[in-house]
Amino acid sequence: MSLIHIARNNAVLGQFTEDEVRAGLADGTYLRTDLAWKAGRKNWEPLSAWEEFAAVGSTPPPVPSAEDVCAKESKEGPHPASPAWERENEAPPVTRYFMSVKEVLTKPTETFAGMPKSGGIMRPLAFYLSTQIPTAILMSCAAGLFTALASDELVAKRPEAKMLHELGAPAAAAGYFAFLAIACPAGLFLLAALYHGMLKLWGVRDSGYETTFRVSAYVSGSIGLIMLPFSLLSMVPVIGQLMGIFTLPLSLYSLVLFVIGLMKTHDAPAGRTIGAVLTPMIACCCCFGALAGFAAVAAVGAMHH
Repeated sequence: MSLIHIARNNAVLGQFTEDEVRAGLADGTYLRTDLAWKAGRKNWEPLSAWEEFAAVGSTPPPVPSAEDVCAKESKEGPHPASPAWERENEAPPVTRYFMSVKEVLTKPTETFAGMPKSGGIMRPLAFYLSTQIPTAILMSCAAGLFTALASDELVAKRPEAKMLHELGAPAAAAGYFAFLAIACPAGLFLLAALYHGMLKLWGVRDSGYETTFRVSAYVSGSIGLIMLPFSLLSMVPVIGQLMGIFTLPLSLYSLVLFVIGLMKTHDAPAGRTIGAVLTPMIACCCCFGALAGFAAVAAVGAMHH
């Protein structure tokens, strides 16, 4: 049976059974002006408009706030718990996965505004792994194929090709898969920890590491799916060198998604959130620039000697 989503003041209160909603209306937990939606219905509607609850809680509710009035008058109403991966009973997992990718990439503000801040890390982690496991399989197969077909000339020019060639196609594929299967999930936890630390450094009163992890999992999983074809093509000689032209805009857009996601879920100021997201990248650029400068100075010094 489909659960009913209840919202008030543009915030989703949760998902409940019909009996729980009926009991909540009777004891005053829910108001007849609260908006509700479930799978099969086109729009959000006040509980008073539902035939199932027409006779329940008919006493006048408290005077609604301005936010309640705006939500009631809105044609679309607030979004249900988002992304779709969080709406467990709405559709099959594969459908919810692709719906979630679309929601995160095309409607990040609405999506992260409706994302639960708690509920455990396993669900968002499963979403992330739904991208990374197929990616690891395809990339490992591509590594094995690349190793088997690489010419002697290419092996001589590219160090990574030489290393894979020495391992052999089966070992290269297995090693690549093992690396991605371990490094990617570990990297997700570290990325969430990094951004969470940056939020604290910038003085954001956050909602906890779990919330940051959820944002990281949904952003990384969604961007990862779009990056997959470019990652595969990056292993192709000549063409692979051009993939940075396409992946750079996607990488920059992922930073935008992180800013929006962290800002909406932590109720953080835009300026501080932008600072928290950009600080690691700026620090890396400064370190790289410093190393490049030292290398240039050393090279000039060596030429004079």
